[in-house]
Amino acid sequence: MPSFQVLATKAWPDGVRLWRWSPASDLIAVVPALANSAADLLLFRLPWQKLWHWSPPTPLAAPSRAGGPAASASATDERIVDLVWRPDGTAWSELATGPQAA
Repeated sequence: MPSFQVLATKAWPDGVRLWRWSPASDLIAVVPALANSAADLLLFRLPWQKLWHWSPPTPLAAPSRAGGPAASASATDERIVDLVWRPDGTAWSELATGPQAA
């Protein structure tokens, strides 16, 4: 069985909720564990060079049906629940979102 060599380490003070290595390159996609950034997606190239950071847009307020104040949703109502890289490793093919756990 082949052995692996540690190239670099990265400390995540609040933890990582989800991470996926690219099957074909030195890219890693990371979703932080913080509740307010559970829908953020970061892309790194080893040794931990940040290439990209995506945050979802804040949802627009939906009009109220009863004529009262507009109903609004929080950006933390949704979170990334899974991420799947394409087999060639050039992009992710699936980014699943779902409700934030209570």
